[in-house]
Amino acid sequence: MASRTDFGEDTTATEVASTFSDAIKGRTILITGVNAQGIGGATAHALASHSPAHLLITGRSATKLTEITSTLRTTFPSVTITPITLDLSSQPSIRTAAAQINQTINELDLLINNAGVMAIPTRQLSPDGFELHLATNHIGPFLLTNLLLAKLRVAAMKRPGTARVVNLTSGAYPLSPFRMEDYNFDGRAVGADEVGVPELLGVFGLPTEPVREYQPMIAYGQSKTGVILFAKYLAERLRGAGVGSFAVHPGEAMTELGRHLPAEAIEMITKLVPKFKSHDQGASTTLVAALDPGLKDHSGAFLMDCQVSPTTPFASDLETAEKVWKLTEGFVKEEFKL
Repeated sequence: MASRTDFGEDTTATEVASTFSDAIKGRTILITGVNAQGIGGATAHALASHSPAHLLITGRSATKLTEITSTLRTTFPSVTITPITLDLSSQPSIRTAAAQINQTINELDLLINNAGVMAIPTRQLSPDGFELHLATNHIGPFLLTNLLLAKLRVAAMKRPGTARVVNLTSGAYPLSPFRMEDYNFDGRAVGADEVGVPELLGVFGLPTEPVREYQPMIAYGQSKTGVILFAKYLAERLRGAGVGSFAVHPGEAMTELGRHLPAEAIEMITKLVPKFKSHDQGASTTLVAALDPGLKDHSGAFLMDCQVSPTTPFASDLETAEKVWKLTEGFVKEEFKL
């Protein structure tokens, strides 16, 4: 369990970073999806304030990446900040960025897969032909992590248990299990067991029976279930290697992630959520997963509000996680021997 049981929904990343400052100083850290208007930016700021040796940040928008890089370099002049343009929906972009990262660093202590997309109104495919939520939120981090794993292993050999991969998921993951055949929403068979939690589907006004037509939030939920299963199976594959793997729900915060949500959905969510987290609060659970030494023996865990939490059966089944791993290897046309 987490070291600080008093940490919760109101805890900030600033507070977590201060608590575990020794786990940041001198480390090499990579964060995806960093901009000034989101949780990624708050994560980068909290970590940079405690003297990492090297902070690498990625973003899809070169303009936004330049903006946050300038801010971080001005605020933390002693920290090496390296910006890398990366589109996680594009496998060629991921492979190019991974090659650049591998040439730039000798080791990687923390990989924070923060980037994501949400509620894209119409079905869109990535350049590689995958539904865009699935491509960006699940396939992209899967590929990037595997391409950088050798650098994580180097760090783990020096400091076992401190090298970690943190994957951001969502509290909306129960909207859909992983759809083993109709993952692309192209009309293939959908099993009766591939339907999300009825209570949550009802809240969002979504069908509680199998659907083949594209539904933005179901597609989003599927991708975030994929994230949890990836984190779980990665942890299983890396048992004894000194590299931890976690999935975290950051909580509800107003960020650019929700830019595609229609007004009625925002109104509904506002009614359901008593209060939204600040970006600093939204980044806190990420940093607990990344830094807390108390989680060393809990690799594969799911965290929310800074604590280890249970998940639905369809997001915790190891056999399902293995199937999704093998399926995703097929998506990226590469088999990874960990």
